[in-house]
Amino acid sequence: MALKPRLEFFRFTLRYRDNKYKTFRDFSQEILGAPKTADDEKVLEFCFKHFLQQLKSGIAIDSSRKKRIGFEKKKSINRHFDKGPRFDSSSHTIFGVINGGSFGQDRTLTNIEDEEDSSRIGLNKAVNMYFFFLAYVPPDHDQGLLMIHSNGRDENIVPMFRNFMMKVFSGKKFSKPDPEDFAPKAFQDEYKKSAVLKEFVFKNVVVDDIHSTDGIKQRSNAYSVRIEAKPLYGDVRGSEAEGVFSRLKGYLFGKDGDAKPLSEFNAQLVLEDEHGHSQKTFEWNAREVDFAPVVYLDGRVEKVNEDGTPDFDELRDFCQELLKSEILPEMRPDLDVAKVD
Repeated sequence: MALKPRLEFFRFTLRYRDNKYKTFRDFSQEILGAPKTADDEKVLEFCFKHFLQQLKSGIAIDSSRKKRIGFEKKKSINRHFDKGPRFDSSSHTIFGVINGGSFGQDRTLTNIEDEEDSSRIGLNKAVNMYFFFLAYVPPDHDQGLLMIHSNGRDENIVPMFRNFMMKVFSGKKFSKPDPEDFAPKAFQDEYKKSAVLKEFVFKNVVVDDIHSTDGIKQRSNAYSVRIEAKPLYGDVRGSEAEGVFSRLKGYLFGKDGDAKPLSEFNAQLVLEDEHGHSQKTFEWNAREVDFAPVVYLDGRVEKVNEDGTPDFDELRDFCQELLKSEILPEMRPDLDVAKVD
């Protein structure tokens, strides 16, 4: 199966249990025991060591999804050992290549060049792949960011790793953060320009009332109504969706004086990326920031490893530059970071 490497982004905010504003420095001091005099590098070091410890704990195993994550320390087995997790205090990031995969399936392992060389993969053994991640954890702020690489819809650890990281940054007096889908605006704009409009979906509950002989309305029943509007002739780009919606929302549903315009329905927009790899559904009333398309790495990271995963050095540089030039100007306007055109 050909891999389709991609990146997904999630933003999260530390949640102190009495709603006080607390930064990652506060988290490192109150939960991890960092000294009050800790500088940015020491704060990152404490967060990094905590991440490594948790990577070896029970929260790195998801029994419901039958997946686990970790870092293989045997250099003879881990071909990307030298690219394993590390931290960079200058960019306030923790990043690197970890291992993850599925377990709980009784399978066999066979050498295609030697049928006698075979073994059994038991239920308690995971079949791991390599995945890159980057976490932005600024000591002076309460909001962080995750970038997680996956290899397609089936070959990924995204839901599990996202949940794992939220547990990493929780503890006594710190509740588990709620991650939000995120994508740099440049990718949002690019996606809407290149994506194809698949359909609009309008949903509402319609009450069917009956007038009695004395003029009183009697409720007969209520119905959940779903109306789909799909382009029939040619592709309609995502950037044209607003114009299409403006025309559709004036159409009426119902009869006589009870008809409702579709603008009063809950509207969803379904877009498909230009490669036909995935579809995304957006609430139409949401602002542009809520568009969070998957970012495919084809054409962005040129080199590819033998197993089809992206070159992890190039991917690391891509993510660090993306954070600096696109994401921080949006996430951290307080830093007065200029966007690089």
